[in-house]
Amino acid sequence: MKQIYVSGATGFVGRHVVPKLVKHGYTVTVLGRHQNKVEEFSWSEDVSFVPLDLQTGLGPEHEVIDGSILIHLAWAGLPNYNSRHHLEENLPQSLRFIQDMVSRGVKHVFVGGTCFEFGQQFGPLTSAHEPKPVTVYARAKDELRKSLEDFHSDQDFVLQWGRMFYLYGPGQSSRSLLSQLDRAIDDGSSSFDMSSGEQIRDFLRIDAAADQIVELLTYHETGTFNICSGVPVSVRSFVEDHVRKRGASISLSLGIYPLPNYEPLAFWGVREVGETYLLPSLPNAPLADRDASNPVAPMRLRYQPTLHFLENQAFDERLIDYGSNYQNSQAYSNRFMQHMQDVLTHLKTFFPRNSLLIDVGCGMGAFVEMVQRDGYFRIKGFDASYQGENLAIEKRYLTSNDRIDADLVILRHVLEHVTKPFSFLSDLSKIFSSTPIYIEVPSLDWTLQNKAFFDITFEHVNYFSQRALQALFNDPQANHDLCFDDQYQFIIADLALLGSDFEEHYSSGDWHLPAFSDLFPNMGTTIDEIDHAAQGKQVYIWGAATKGCLFLAHCKARGKIVDKVTFAVDISPEKIGKYIPGTLIAIANPDEFMQSASVDDILVIVNPAYEEEIRSKLLGTQLENMVIYTL
Repeated sequence: MKQIYVSGATGFVGRHVVPKLVKHGYTVTVLGRHQNKVEEFSWSEDVSFVPLDLQTGLGPEHEVIDGSILIHLAWAGLPNYNSRHHLEENLPQSLRFIQDMVSRGVKHVFVGGTCFEFGQQFGPLTSAHEPKPVTVYARAKDELRKSLEDFHSDQDFVLQWGRMFYLYGPGQSSRSLLSQLDRAIDDGSSSFDMSSGEQIRDFLRIDAAADQIVELLTYHETGTFNICSGVPVSVRSFVEDHVRKRGASISLSLGIYPLPNYEPLAFWGVREVGETYLLPSLPNAPLADRDASNPVAPMRLRYQPTLHFLENQAFDERLIDYGSNYQNSQAYSNRFMQHMQDVLTHLKTFFPRNSLLIDVGCGMGAFVEMVQRDGYFRIKGFDASYQGENLAIEKRYLTSNDRIDADLVILRHVLEHVTKPFSFLSDLSKIFSSTPIYIEVPSLDWTLQNKAFFDITFEHVNYFSQRALQALFNDPQANHDLCFDDQYQFIIADLALLGSDFEEHYSSGDWHLPAFSDLFPNMGTTIDEIDHAAQGKQVYIWGAATKGCLFLAHCKARGKIVDKVTFAVDISPEKIGKYIPGTLIAIANPDEFMQSASVDDILVIVNPAYEEEIRSKLLGTQLENMVIYTL
């Protein structure tokens, strides 16, 4: 439990940061002038209080724990942005206080800054943009940052400066835009006076801002960071959306107030703090019993806009164990077997009979066995997790010492599991030289277009768009297309013609850190809709692999649906009688489902590719007309 001190804990930001710190296991000491104000909050019993007046500093009688953290949010005199008080009192008092806390043993300091430090700069702004403050308040903040950076240059501590954009939510100033709007709605006003609303801003919920601040403490790196949503929105749209959420009929009187002269017409932040959340580390490793280890792993997504490529920045391969309990075979599905047959048929149009195929990461060997039965190609597989006895498969991974002469390399659903995919392909090119390669991966385009939030899994490091997959090669003869109802994509290209575009953009600093809710704003409404429909009913989930596991994990995080689930259905015999990681939902076979469910229950099909196959099983049974949701 790490000791952390918080100044300004009862302010708009602080009151939301403190409970999140407590939830994350920090030992929190609140520093302030009025203990009675602290006691107004429900979290007051979870923290200790030490009196602090920034004019005089922390009393010498109070010991500061060595190696502790300081979050400095205290700042008086807002929202009067041009008061000399900011420069003449807030600035020197804050500087002395922070320097004193570091001298007493604090090793990590976070200080709240402001987007106003950017002044009149236009468009998307990163923390690397040079500050050009206009208001006295912004000048004072900027001067404090520079003074702290000078102080930090010969001190041993982490210094983090968080430039906060337009925060809103419970506890905001009564003079803020939404507070005034809420009062007008509550008072039954017919109209609301405001500016033209043309300004483009970056609005961030206060709870999300608090999450970013707490997340930033785990980075352990000095720097300046935007605390923002990264999403540009017009003030008018923001207000109209709030009116809709309130269910109000108030009209907007636009253009009544002039636009502020200390802000540009349009500016917003580039998000620089990720969002870490936990998911089951191996969705495809069902648990033998409810008391088995139920590990979770961190997800923190980052996005490369030029490639349209997503990556789990927090991936840790040490948390992956493709042992005997790992069950990822889809060969029990006729629909998926047809997909693999389609792949084989496609390859026959490109490569002659008796060509040697090398299946790298062949899993349980289903594709290898299909090729062997077909007899058109020769094939050999490599996979350290293979559990069968097929002599054509070596139970190992390839190494840099391997040199293999092949006609085609097969890489089906491997590259999304590999860190630094371009480097991995470069290593393969040394093993196979100038050899064609067939790569098949999920399509990020399909995942985002179909709002499939349950496709984002810790097992997958990478999420390739069509653009990203093609950028791996500079092969004008490459063959690229979609497959498996557009959920997957493939490319056939020459391993010797790896391109530079992918690696150049991947190695650049141009990465965005989206919130999961930004990528999948539908998740809450989807879960809520099913949960509402399931009141008083039993729910069955068809699919106990990645999609089913992660759909249930997100349901559990929202406190929805899971308590209504009787069991999950799967056709893989290796999963029957086991439990889904994360939620410990039992897994049963289709026959048990037919015997257990009634027409009044609800069935959730987690993969639309299998909907027709599943519905065909229900035809002519008592379940034919049950309510079915297909995700």
